[in-house]
Amino acid sequence: MESMMYVGETPWHGLGTKIPEDKGINIREAIVVAGLDWQVELRRVVTVNPEGIAKAGILDHFAVCRTSDNAFLGIVGPDYMPLQNEQALEWFQPFLDAASLERYIRVVFSSPEDKGGRELIPNIIYLFENGRGHREAGHNYWGAYNAVTEYLNYFRGKSQDNTLSSLWFGESTNVNRQALTTALKMAA
Repeated sequence: MESMMYVGETPWHGLGTKIPEDKGINIREAIVVAGLDWQVELRRVVTVNPEGIAKAGILDHFAVCRTSDNAFLGIVGPDYMPLQNEQALEWFQPFLDAASLERYIRVVFSSPEDKGGRELIPNIIYLFENGRGHREAGHNYWGAYNAVTEYLNYFRGKSQDNTLSSLWFGESTNVNRQALTTALKMAA
């Protein structure tokens, strides 16, 4: 292992770059911080005579080399398809999105009666992934703001009158304003 990144407690081995828990990052940024921002390529394997002149190539084997420093990583057969770090880690983006969304929810719902959004997190995440307009809004802070707005408009309050009163004159007005301000700050 050449490098890594982590969030939270320092790993037992003490290595890596710490990312603050309140900093949202995407896969590309994580790859750079972890020191994995390099590509691999396949190169022909050849034999070299004692004078240093390349002779015959080995047709059915290739050397896997890192392009940033030409480091040799291994020998593979003809069916091997290289997988770049960014492609290999794309599956992890939803986890980064969820952590970022949870931070957003905790900031937006920071009033004591909302207990920092803890009970709301599963509901807002559901609306973020399945709510009205979630495809159009996207998996970003605009989508998170859309999910909070949907929650405030349709699910917060014990009655429709209570919901509307809160939206127009009460706490939901402040939460909605905080949601927009937070989304704009976090997206910047």
